[in-house]
Amino acid sequence: MDMELSGKEKDILKTLLKCYKDFGSLKDSGALRKGYFKYSAEEAEAAVHKLISPPEEGTAAKKSAVRDEIQKIDNIEMAKQFYLEYLVYDKEDAEAKKKCLKSISLDELKLLYKKIYSEETRSKITKEEALLQIEKYFNGIERALSMKP
Repeated sequence: MDMELSGKEKDILKTLLKCYKDFGSLKDSGALRKGYFKYSAEEAEAAVHKLISPPEEGTAAKKSAVRDEIQKIDNIEMAKQFYLEYLVYDKEDAEAKKKCLKSISLDELKLLYKKIYSEETRSKITKEEALLQIEKYFNGIERALSMKP
């Protein structure tokens, strides 16, 4: 099967996988027919990943572009530490933002986003949009903690 999926088709598959995972908990309750959840969430995720991932030779080149620091992040605290160290800049200074965006690749931002939100970004996201979503996450937590009595 040597066909290339469009960004929209990849997004559809990701959305279907997310729904499959979300509704998977209902299979034990008897709310849905038994045949609906024939496969485990892991099997479904592996199948979708195989469909939407680029061929192997392209994958190796892309993975080497992502820093080890980002690949090793396995919890929110590590993600926050990376964010504070590399992605915080003066919001008033447009040049500082450009410099920040130049210092990190889109693949790195997507991986960081996935580690924070536990889901993929949409396929056509820009570096600026991905950075904004990551900023919103950490700024929202800080704001919530500052409101705590």
